[in-house]
Amino acid sequence: MDIQLSDGSTWSLAAVSDLLARRCGGGVHNLQLLSNGQSTILSGTQISSGLQVIVKLTITPGTAKSEAYFLAEWRRKGVPVPNIILMDDASRNHEPDILVMERIDGVPLTNSRPISADMVKRIAQLQSLMHLTAGKGYGRPVKNTPWHGVANTFSDEMEIEWEQRLAQLAQHRIFPGDLRSKFVFATTFIETHCNSNNTSNASTLTHSDLSMNNIILNKNGALVIIDPNCRLTHPAMCAAYTFLRLSLEEGPNIAQIYKNYYLSYSGICDSAFDAALKLRAMLSISTWLKKEKFSEAVSAVSIAGLV
Repeated sequence: MDIQLSDGSTWSLAAVSDLLARRCGGGVHNLQLLSNGQSTILSGTQISSGLQVIVKLTITPGTAKSEAYFLAEWRRKGVPVPNIILMDDASRNHEPDILVMERIDGVPLTNSRPISADMVKRIAQLQSLMHLTAGKGYGRPVKNTPWHGVANTFSDEMEIEWEQRLAQLAQHRIFPGDLRSKFVFATTFIETHCNSNNTSNASTLTHSDLSMNNIILNKNGALVIIDPNCRLTHPAMCAAYTFLRLSLEEGPNIAQIYKNYYLSYSGICDSAFDAALKLRAMLSISTWLKKEKFSEAVSAVSIAGLV
């Protein structure tokens, strides 16, 4: 079986096994491919310890280091996340970065429906704890300093997104009215909150992909957060995405319960959350349209009040 990494290179399972043997203290056997996207995720057994592990191979420099850092910081805050066993980001002949962590025995919440009010209350609690970890700057983490984003301000972060992802959507028929003016208004509103004295409005370490796919219900009935899309930004941007996904997948009632709990725990005001929702919806819609998920994109326009 061959595995294609995100840079287009092709690896056999035997080659991946040899890679892990060279760089991961004896390696991992019984490798099985779980998913293949921006990161290649495999399961297996660590030879030296006998532990069941998850192996993530990433091509983008700094991705493994950022995830290891974010997870370690959240664990210090009391957030249940996988334990990091090994991180190796030494570049060798265009080889991928490697992250090895414990495998959580459980199932994603997407396979544990219906999602209850108690579950979304717990998700809001955990997310609020995660957002207590302050960072510097905004956007994707800098390669060797994952606590620092590539942009100096929230507005700078959003302008990068506009140029790379959103400008081409401005004339799309899915958006009634002037998308740019809505983008600027929401960005400016959150920028004001980022500059306030309330620390809950500053740049924090965020998951940025906290859907029910990335929350595991373990064998003891506890929730465990996995697979962050690491970003330093205003915390409402992360929570808004969770709200959007809950609205689409679980319905407006459970999404509203989540939002109410999150605002209560985080101290973020409703208007800042709604501004963040507009921005996160724009970003998500750009992704969904590329993936031809037109129904989700249309629904997100309505949910975020972009009509």
